Amino acid sequence: MRWLRCAHQQNKLCDDVVAALRQRSAGFMPTNLVCVSILRAGAVKQRKPRPMLDLISGIPLTQIQQTFPHKPIQLAPHYPLFPTTGPSPMPTLFDPNQAGDLQLANRIVMAPLTRNRSPDAIPPDIAQAYYAQRASAGLLITEATAISHQAQGYSDVPGLYGTEQLDSWKKVTEAVHAQGGKIVVQLWHVGRVSHTDLQPDGGKPVAPSAITAKTKTVLIKDGVPGFVETSEPRALDASELPGIVHSYQAAARNSVDTAGFDGVEIHGANGYLLDQF
Repeated sequence: MRWLRCAHQQNKLCDDVVAALRQRSAGFMPTNLVCVSILRAGAVKQRKPRPMLDLISGIPLTQIQQTFPHKPIQLAPHYPLFPTTGPSPMPTLFDPNQAGDLQLANRIVMAPLTRNRSPDAIPPDIAQAYYAQRASAGLLITEATAISHQAQGYSDVPGLYGTEQLDSWKKVTEAVHAQGGKIVVQLWHVGRVSHTDLQPDGGKPVAPSAITAKTKTVLIKDGVPGFVETSEPRALDASELPGIVHSYQAAARNSVDTAGFDGVEIHGANGYLLDQF
């Protein structure tokens, strides 16, 4: 099985998830790709820049500046996304590259973008066109997708835990592959960044501690989206962690074997479950 690892932060639960996936896969993906953020000058003040899968590093800064002549830019620090295996020439952004056993047509990677357009966590037919239209990028990373009902944190985001969800994603991957593209899915568990309306049987979201997140989520009522405060979570018991790891395993396996994705990425940032530990 092919998969990608998000290395924004590392912690015990994240390591357990990665270890579990490695046991089910052919091994880690050695490659020389490194993630880099392109930020507008002055756009980031007191905040620490966060890595985004906008461009792959190794491109000369002068070339990037020529690409964006009307916008002053700065490069954030390099965040390794995959293990490096030594220098490799990258003369242009559009040259092909090998990422593990994935042959990419170019070095452009489409970053995940939450869309809130999947009622009942099922990707709609329009998702096929949305991703197929972007298949000329070297690699597509889907919107963050919940590994379980408990992992849901926003209205109308897709999932990977039901037959209808997987069948709908299968249509998406087939549409992308028909255009010659590669697509991986981002595995998501929001932890405490959720609301009781989104949880199984109206229960509390889960977190390392029963501390409410100081943020908001999105609920859709009568077709109208709106921001609401997150609900108070309950603290996970240590005995529940293997079940969450298993949910990651099952979602990863179903993503590749059933839905036809070329791999998976673990969402380990932005204050969601793995980032909460």
